[in-house]
Amino acid sequence: MLPLVCKKSLYADFKQLHHESHHVVGTTYYEAKQSARWYQEAKTTLYQIISAQGYGDWIKKPVEIDYFY
Repeated sequence: MLPLVCKKSLYADFKQLHHESHHVVGTTYYEAKQSARWYQEAKTTLYQIISAQGYGDWIKKPVEIDYFY
């Protein structure tokens, strides 16, 4: 059983809600995030603001962590 709040359970809920209109069934969590334009734009903006404020670069985790269905 998965915890209620974890990437995998949240992604399962997302796929269940959006499987017909967004065609996310069969894609990995990583692929879904990469294809969400609004998410990518917001992430880029956040990284730019953090860097411009002198807080350094965002620490990135290995992308392999998000390769699950």
